[in-house]
Amino acid sequence: MYALSLNHIGQGSSNPLTFNNRIINIDLCLTILSPSFEGDKAMDQYTVSFFGHRKISNVFVIERRLEAMIQELLISKEFVEFLVGRDGEFDQLVASVVRRTKRTIRNDNSALTLILPYSTAEYRNNEQSFLEYYDEIEICSESAEKHFKSAHQIRNRFMVDRSDLVVFCVDHNSGGAYQTMMYAKKVNASSINLAEASQGLSYSISKKDEHE
Repeated sequence: MYALSLNHIGQGSSNPLTFNNRIINIDLCLTILSPSFEGDKAMDQYTVSFFGHRKISNVFVIERRLEAMIQELLISKEFVEFLVGRDGEFDQLVASVVRRTKRTIRNDNSALTLILPYSTAEYRNNEQSFLEYYDEIEICSESAEKHFKSAHQIRNRFMVDRSDLVVFCVDHNSGGAYQTMMYAKKVNASSINLAEASQGLSYSISKKDEHE
């Protein structure tokens, strides 16, 4: 399933967010790693993927919502795998917030994993800086073998299928992130759209197999 993995382990708001049965403030300022093992016991891994438009509005609001969510995941989960692309403002914002929150909350129970649809020129020309920024880098074998015009959507669906929770930032009905959101709904993936959090959002952070 995976073609390549490069390891490098180197307040005041009125909008509540229901998360893990608690109300929190959403406006708060090639081998993939298998579940980690301690002896013969597999660590319980929880996987979250992120998709959004290349250009996003209300960046500050979205950043605070991301930060609150990631904080809760790092506190409540044994190990969290954050899956991201590198296709625009939302992807870059997610990676930045994950890295910052890991430093301030907990840095020993998560991995920030970049999933590329194929080996891009940007990656090949900046491999060392990529390895220093992300904990894991994967090239999706399913999309790498396809035409580049369809590769991103194939990669996105692969990420959705792998995730326990899918996080979107989608505010218009077009583009790759919107198509991926429609796919997530079709396969009944547990998901949330941060762009719709005007009156608070409720969603489950149980593992995918607990829904099946």
